[in-house]
Amino acid sequence: MTSTSKIKYLGIAAAALLATAPAVATAVVPGFTGSNITTVQAADGGLSGEFDADQTSYILAKATPGSKFYSDAALTTEAGSTAGGDLVGGLGAFYAVVSVQMTNGQVTAYHLMDSDLSKDDGWLAPDKITKFGVFDGTAFNPSTGDATFKLNTATNVYTTDGTGLSATALILDGTSHGIKAVSGTNDFGETQTIDAGKVTTNVPEKALTEVTDGTDGVKVSPVNKKARIYSNKGTTKVIDSKALSEATQIEAFVQDPDGNTVAYRIAKGQYVKAADVTSNADDSKTLTEATLSGVTVTAKADAGAQLYSDKGTISEIANTKIGNSQQYPAVGKVTNASGTIVAYKLADKQYVKAGDVNVTGDTGGGGTTTGITESKTTGTVQTKNIAQVYTDSAFTKGEDVRIGSGQTLNYTSVLKDGKGTIVGYGFTNGDHTSYIKAADVQNDVPGTGTGTGDLTIAVVPAGTMTVNSGGKAVTVYSDAATTKDSGAKLDTAYSTWAVNQTAKDKDGKTVAYDLGNNQWVKASDVTAGTTSSVTTSATPTGMALYSNFKAATIYSDPETTQANGSLMTAYDEWSAFKVAKDANGNPVAYDLGNNQWVKASDLQLQKALSGTFDAAAGTSLYSSNGALSGTIKTGGLYQVFAVTYLNGRQAVKLGNDNQWIIAATGDYYPA
Repeated sequence: MTSTSKIKYLGIAAAALLATAPAVATAVVPGFTGSNITTVQAADGGLSGEFDADQTSYILAKATPGSKFYSDAALTTEAGSTAGGDLVGGLGAFYAVVSVQMTNGQVTAYHLMDSDLSKDDGWLAPDKITKFGVFDGTAFNPSTGDATFKLNTATNVYTTDGTGLSATALILDGTSHGIKAVSGTNDFGETQTIDAGKVTTNVPEKALTEVTDGTDGVKVSPVNKKARIYSNKGTTKVIDSKALSEATQIEAFVQDPDGNTVAYRIAKGQYVKAADVTSNADDSKTLTEATLSGVTVTAKADAGAQLYSDKGTISEIANTKIGNSQQYPAVGKVTNASGTIVAYKLADKQYVKAGDVNVTGDTGGGGTTTGITESKTTGTVQTKNIAQVYTDSAFTKGEDVRIGSGQTLNYTSVLKDGKGTIVGYGFTNGDHTSYIKAADVQNDVPGTGTGTGDLTIAVVPAGTMTVNSGGKAVTVYSDAATTKDSGAKLDTAYSTWAVNQTAKDKDGKTVAYDLGNNQWVKASDVTAGTTSSVTTSATPTGMALYSNFKAATIYSDPETTQANGSLMTAYDEWSAFKVAKDANGNPVAYDLGNNQWVKASDLQLQKALSGTFDAAAGTSLYSSNGALSGTIKTGGLYQVFAVTYLNGRQAVKLGNDNQWIIAATGDYYPA
């Protein structure tokens, strides 16, 4: 490639990318009173991750009444319940804090349970916690002092000078409710309490070591065509003029104090992040091949599955993939030292990664076939944790629905793998069948009495159905058959309640509604509310849209009926997390974070851009729907017309709508 090449034209287009991936702005509205959210990634540093409390010494906290609970720490999926009465002797809204989610030193969510630990309420935004305190047996006593959050498991963290610390507690600030300090034992066995600003979960460069033993024959290959090269082992200083583009022998492993490889040295003063490359280090000397017959593979992804010339699947065969509409015979399998199948051989020097394909046929043991058979049968299972729901029996397409722990489902089919092992269950979900993994459930009791009788339990997509209690203290039951009084009543301060599940009798009549975490009310005690005319689903990770710097209206609902602000005109590009579609599958709105919905008609999927793009011959081209459409025939500079995001990755348009190229695979030059 050369910057003096003649500019080439692939076709005619009417529209245009930023020189580097932009910082995506947050959908913040002037005067917006919702949660304090952000989609801008903070700089690395500080504590990150989920920290669980010591089960014998939970701290207590009060929450703002009416605050929404979420089923996930990212606060993206509503649990269908809100902060209210604690239901323990009418002592008010106070909860046990069982987990803290942190990102780069900032608390982003609290995981709460009822103070008697009888119910998992879910995750709450940090600004909804109003006070910490203690319970003396008769009342909650708030305190403005700091609270000590003891950790269930000691966590390895580091100070900014590279010293290790086995953290045993977080000190929560009684006023700001953020993390004030971290307490634990240092590398010398001394107990220390260190300011939170001087502690990080990231390993400082001083704590990294370079190991040269075992590097013979170990190569790394970039995950996305090119991998950035850094001048330091901490991989923080980019060498702008260099990038790794092919399989390369390494000189050393860069390891953290726990022995995890976080980077590789490929030459003196040149390092690549472990996350940016694949390596044959673990299996280069232990992979074995065995012949197969009667086995076929099909690509999982719409874009196809990459082929490699080596059994370690490190060296890509340029411009060669298998598709997902045709079955390809596998003549052999590649297994690692533990007997797990890691690749399939399709022909001489043609291999595909096992994780990239669906498999049918008998693989002969030592691995598992992903060919799933579904048989119609009924029974009952109960979730043992928060479980993801899928639209397909291969569990590759997650729905925008999760089911809380302890909830009962009547299944209509059973999924088994090639060995006859049950891997999942199918159940009626509105007008279609959804699936849940067997690993997420327990108590499979086909045909036995579980309190549901002939009832059919159906999951309701989040945000699509409500009921109205009329402000009455409606009885709450712990079972779908509404035979077990939980002792709780609906809060009379509220009338509208989100529905998570419905229970229907054998005639199809709805007899009960689940308001979250198996809190059932009789259908006769409430009035059915609105049912959404749209369905919502998650967008690909990394998706962004354009507003053309307009103050588009923001709504709090996917139906775009409740306006609550407008987009800031200082930004043009926005992260998108969910899409709402009408009955015909057409997008009507996008969620830009925490239920901040903007009409699809006010946003653009692509944006005009001018400039040139330096692409290498053989680089893949895609259609506007993200499907592989061809390759660049001749390397050089091409005219750029537009920018968009395909499957969560930034792409530029070099011609018509079948000539998009991923931005990370080349170099863009602004006009």
